[in-house]
Amino acid sequence: MLAGLTALREGAWSLDELVEHANRLLPDVLPKDAAGRAAETVNQRLVRHYTTQGLVDEPFKEGREARYLYRHLLQLLALRRLLAEGLSSALAGKVMAGLGEGELEALLVGHVD
Repeated sequence: MLAGLTALREGAWSLDELVEHANRLLPDVLPKDAAGRAAETVNQRLVRHYTTQGLVDEPFKEGREARYLYRHLLQLLALRRLLAEGLSSALAGKVMAGLGEGELEALLVGHVD
């Protein structure tokens, strides 16, 4: 399991917090570039785009604020990994469709076949 991921199983976050958690964990998920870095990061606009496209579940509402859960984080990380491995967003969406949290976690530590 990725270091720090299991500690995030509980709680709900704002969009800014989701992006912060994702960008902290992405270097452990993405393939490294020639310098050994995972250069891809996410921002609020990209998360909203993925949500609109149905690639990440809609957040739940707490009052007027959108709140994101562990599942959203797993979906975002898995999606970024699949895209970095060369899958199109449409194919990545099909691969991730219906996956539970355990399967998304396995996808993060495994390899795409």
